Amino acid sequence: MAGRRAGPRRPGDARLSALGEATGEGHPHEDHAYVQAIAVTPGRQCLGIGGALLRHRLAGCDRQGLPACLEASSRRSRALYERHGFAVLG
Repeated sequence: MAGRRAGPRRPGDARLSALGEATGEGHPHEDHAYVQAIAVTPGRQCLGIGGALLRHRLAGCDRQGLPACLEASSRRSRALYERHGFAVLG
């Protein structure tokens, strides 16, 4: 049986891969979910969409019994994550 061929690369794939490599050593060593690339278009920010996306993803982590790990790319996103119970590790 032939293997499944990967789909086309998306424009941000290389940047996300580089981010993962640069921040990998700060990740937990136990099993965890890496919450990556939650984003809301600038014109739709401050409407609760980012929080809703994060709650949805964290509910899946809870169902799987996995802790979650992420990186904040701005002070604003860091504040959002802290409001949802994340602690700053570095």
